Amino acid sequence: MASKQQLIALAEQAANKYGVDPEIFKRQIAAESNWDPNAVSSAGARGIAQFMPATARGMGVNPLDPKSALFGAARYMRNNLDQFDGDYRLSLAAYNAGGGAARKALKSYPETQRYVAKILGGKNAVDTGGSVSAGSPVGGVGGTSDPALAFIQSRLAKRRPQLAAAIGALQQPVERIGLADTGSPLIGGSAPKMRKGENGWKYLQRIGQQKFGLRNDAGNSQTVGGGHTAGSEHYDGRAIDFGTAKNSPQQLQSWLRWARSQGYDAIDEGDHIHVSMPGSGI
Repeated sequence: MASKQQLIALAEQAANKYGVDPEIFKRQIAAESNWDPNAVSSAGARGIAQFMPATARGMGVNPLDPKSALFGAARYMRNNLDQFDGDYRLSLAAYNAGGGAARKALKSYPETQRYVAKILGGKNAVDTGGSVSAGSPVGGVGGTSDPALAFIQSRLAKRRPQLAAAIGALQQPVERIGLADTGSPLIGGSAPKMRKGENGWKYLQRIGQQKFGLRNDAGNSQTVGGGHTAGSEHYDGRAIDFGTAKNSPQQLQSWLRWARSQGYDAIDEGDHIHVSMPGSGI
């Protein structure tokens, strides 16, 4: 069994790989499980990063394997940070309460407020309209006398130019990044309605193909039950993967941004974009 110091080192590696602040990420893992790889919550969350079984299955994470769980948690946080423009309060709230509930949780859920407070500091837990983001002080405005927070600020400040450029690129309109299908919905536009008899997978496949010109990638299962554990999002027909073998990075990133704008769970897995939605059709 790995020692606590070995687990901390793994957490730092995972955070650095996915561009998550290592100090915040280590505080997060301490808040989740106190570094216990075998922790199980009353709600059924498991492991050092406290993954719920369905989330772990959907991400291909073994929650009881510390390395798999820590790298999965860092990847999950990276996607949260991308979704919430680098805001650590919202990203942590999404990890705790779910992406769709992040904003409400910061305002109304004491458990989530305590969770964020434990990681970032008390006054940052409650949503007051500001943000705690990469490149800005953890306190939201001004400096801090806390040495640990000062260290985090200095680390983030060094990355500010790169982060600003990356965020600026993500904020460009779809047409500016070379998407061939000019009929693709703009980010934030209304989602087309589901058709009678469609489940989530068939609906997402139709939108991806018709609106974004995406093609099914044989390297990633597109079929209900195809190679996936019972109870997973794919097995239940709620998710789809479009991969890099047959689709351009521009198409995939546009698809990712659109899916997030609709409130769907969308994760950049490196070689494919995983998108899932609640429900099983109409």
